[in-house]
Amino acid sequence: MGIENVVHALVECKAAKKVWRLSHFDNDIHAAPGYDILSLLHGVKRMRIKVDLELFAAILWAKWNARNQWLFKGKRENPQIVVAKAKAVMEAYKRVQPSTVVSHGNQQRVAQQAWNPPLEGFVKVNTDAATNSEKNLAGLRAVIRDETGFTGSTYMMALEMSATDATGVYYNPGPALEFEGP
Repeated sequence: MGIENVVHALVECKAAKKVWRLSHFDNDIHAAPGYDILSLLHGVKRMRIKVDLELFAAILWAKWNARNQWLFKGKRENPQIVVAKAKAVMEAYKRVQPSTVVSHGNQQRVAQQAWNPPLEGFVKVNTDAATNSEKNLAGLRAVIRDETGFTGSTYMMALEMSATDATGVYYNPGPALEFEGP
């Protein structure tokens, strides 16, 4: 076996072909020029609408993730699970994305939402978190902006906590963690 490339890992290998057969992109894979992933994405973009391209990208990500689980942890994922995970990622993404439909004649498109500042005298807090279950670590970040977009404060924390605790914080909205700034 030679050196594995990205197209082989995500499209051409036996495990990847099983995933694509379960998706509705199997014919697109064969019709699009697949010299590299970018060419393949451009080919699919010409044949499909944006929502399909987003799902296609999510399947690429899920396949890459499954490949890494197999290579680094020895865990093989069922191709049906890989496709289901990609669809779940897309559904979760859609749920949290506000969208505005803009009509131009008989064509419609979804307008991208821009950051909206808070009312004067208020601040907006954007947060993100990441976990490492193997090391029982979680990292949190909060960026606080006023109505002008000025970033008055940025908080970063590294916490030692179990993945179960971190998941509880994620799924339990409310004051699960409290901290005071400077």
